[in-house]
Amino acid sequence: MVFFMIFEKITLNLPSETEQDLKASFKKAVEFLEEKARLSPTIFEELKEKLTQAVANNPELIAVLSQIKSSGDFYHVNLFHPDTEILNLPWEIAIDPASKKPLNEIDRLFISKNCLETPSKEQNLKGGPLKVLVMISSPKDVQVKGRLNYEKEERQILKSFKPLYRSGEVQIDFTDNGSLAALKRKISQNNYHILHFTGHGNFDEEKGEGRLLLENDLSLNSESIGANVFAEAVLKPSHTIPLVVLCSCKTAQANLEKGMAGVTIALLQKGVPSVVSMGLSILDDYATSFAATFYDGISQKTTIQEAFKKACNTVKEEEAKNLHKANLGGVPM
Repeated sequence: MVFFMIFEKITLNLPSETEQDLKASFKKAVEFLEEKARLSPTIFEELKEKLTQAVANNPELIAVLSQIKSSGDFYHVNLFHPDTEILNLPWEIAIDPASKKPLNEIDRLFISKNCLETPSKEQNLKGGPLKVLVMISSPKDVQVKGRLNYEKEERQILKSFKPLYRSGEVQIDFTDNGSLAALKRKISQNNYHILHFTGHGNFDEEKGEGRLLLENDLSLNSESIGANVFAEAVLKPSHTIPLVVLCSCKTAQANLEKGMAGVTIALLQKGVPSVVSMGLSILDDYATSFAATFYDGISQKTTIQEAFKKACNTVKEEEAKNLHKANLGGVPM
């Protein structure tokens, strides 16, 4: 029996009232998680119900979910919407009316999100090793509690690609430091297939852009860099990096209605075909686990969608274990 991977582009057409309601519910959920606001945990159930209803009201998405249940084929669904806040909603927790499962538990469904419906640039990666550039920014003037465990992350990335080392199918480089100048030097010297960045990220509502905390090339102290400046540094006239992975908080955030571009959107607008990024804040250990599992999948030559889904599940499992320990009076989170 032969099964296929079918690609579908689906636009999230939602009434403005529904959009505002979803944003409000999601904001309450984020406040509960990040700021320990005095809200009822039932806000998560309410958000799930609203997302489920929105899915049920989308005929294209319902048709795909029905096909998955009946055909056995695999589906990659690329969700489109001009508002990144809508895209960043946790659509994966919505319940599929066909299987009664959350979308993220449907084995043959892969979900990606894009606010720009642009054709991907085809890259021929055959004929040579997979070239990976790793950039880790941990400025020395950042408080100790904010510094990243970059040694652990480096070890995990190298371990993930170990199977490809044996066959000479991968080449991994590291920037000299976490500065923009160091990034430009490396990119000018080689045509990389993956850029992995780890560092502190944020979305500045006042300035209206996403920002990354990089290092000064000489002092190694912190330098805040805007999304467009970073995206320009990644570009090269003769080559476009096919995949950029941003293990940084809030790099997927944006507000296009107000002309505010996050780091992810800036990269996509400049022509980078694929970006994996974080919509909200994420603990350092979880980001490291995500990266390790994601690159395990890439090393095993699975698709980006499969590797991404497996990495998300790994983080969910680790989070559940930590919550269980906390509830039993074990190691606090």
